[in-house]
Amino acid sequence: MKQLIKLLALATLLLLPAVAQAQLTFTNNNGAITITGYNTNAGPNVVIPDSTNGYPVTSIGSRAFVNCTSLTNVTIPNSVTNIGSGAFWGCTSLTAITVATLNSCYSSVAGVLFNTNQTTLIQCPGGKVGSYTVPTSVTSIGSDAFYACTSLQSVTIGNSVTNIGSYAFSTCFGLTSVTIPNNVTTIGSFAFYYCSSLTSITIPNSVTTIGSFAFYFCSSLTNVTIPNSVTTIGSDAFDSCSGLTSVTIGNSVTSIGSDAFYFCSSLTNVTIGKSVTSIGSYAFEYCTSLTSVTIPNSVTSIGSGAFVYCTSLTSVTIGNSVTSIGSYAFEYCSSLNAVYFQGSAPSAGGEAFLGDTTATLYYLPGTTGWYSPFDGLPAVLLNPPPLTNHLINTITLTGVRTNRFGFTLNGSSNQVYVVQASTNLVNWLPIATNTLNTIVGTNGTSYFSDLQWTNFPRRFYRAR
Repeated sequence: MKQLIKLLALATLLLLPAVAQAQLTFTNNNGAITITGYNTNAGPNVVIPDSTNGYPVTSIGSRAFVNCTSLTNVTIPNSVTNIGSGAFWGCTSLTAITVATLNSCYSSVAGVLFNTNQTTLIQCPGGKVGSYTVPTSVTSIGSDAFYACTSLQSVTIGNSVTNIGSYAFSTCFGLTSVTIPNNVTTIGSFAFYYCSSLTSITIPNSVTTIGSFAFYFCSSLTNVTIPNSVTTIGSDAFDSCSGLTSVTIGNSVTSIGSDAFYFCSSLTNVTIGKSVTSIGSYAFEYCTSLTSVTIPNSVTSIGSGAFVYCTSLTSVTIGNSVTSIGSYAFEYCSSLNAVYFQGSAPSAGGEAFLGDTTATLYYLPGTTGWYSPFDGLPAVLLNPPPLTNHLINTITLTGVRTNRFGFTLNGSSNQVYVVQASTNLVNWLPIATNTLNTIVGTNGTSYFSDLQWTNFPRRFYRAR
């Protein structure tokens, strides 16, 4: 039986043309041939035969030409009706994929592989250089479509595209610019993974989902605005975007996935939308430049390690709907001074504030469940005296200084005061707590500055 199998394999091999035998490896499945590999020493140009003595070549197997860096041109015959995933991954010198004109499943334009009616872009050859404009007929950019096109610098996506598949632009190291049109609804997982030269990207209002690892290690990105249309930010979506300085999360996002902004070490400002209900585990871990954060009233849970090692974080305001804070959520935020709770005491997973030796927790009158110490930190009732008994005598406006707005308060020595801010004179949030330091006799003074003042079209202040 073994001898018979060997003879059948030899017979099938002899049916292939001599050039194909030298270049390609294959399997024979019930009389249909699948290309499974390529001899990289056989030359840069491959013409796949359509048949060999009655045995049609019908498939190119998954990863059949993977990492064939010397390959420059591939010609696909009419007989091929299936091309496996990742068939041309890592072919960094491949400049053209040419499909025979009568192929019933595939077509090609300018060396780029499409389905037969050119509504799906299947594969841009890895050796494509410069810029590329996706044809207007395309509605979907398939998974891996531009995978490892390392010399491609810019891509313009046509207005008909509604979907960007997983790994679509993964490891396009040279890509600096991508235009995403307003009809795209989904950015797939790993879509722009390791696009380390991508400096800016506009996410249109049509996008509802940003997949996991979608912008992982896009280390040159500096600013991202996530529009109100987006409802989900996947896990690790912006993981290791170390150049990212500012993030605005739209008001329709309901969940921020785990590790979503992990190691965004330059992130100084994040605005969390008013519909977010959960912040995933380690979502902002190692955001070492983040100085303050306001968690809106919509949030009910803060995941384990959500802000761990945010070593520049000085103040946190936690909305009134948070009922649980995971273990180590704010662990080793070594600069943290004040955490302002707007609601009743949440359940804490244990050591949520481990290592935050200078922090104090403040809670409002009428809220319940508080005791001191709370999860290892002192908890203080934030209960300012009535305005008629105010101990602050004067406020001297010092105005705008470098990157900040501030004023000086004068009053009774050692008086603890709270500065509150509002955008509408109705809803007030505490943003700083300090003590008037003694200068002469019973008098004291303290300077307040707001580093976040440029993030608001207008902001009012009061001291109590």
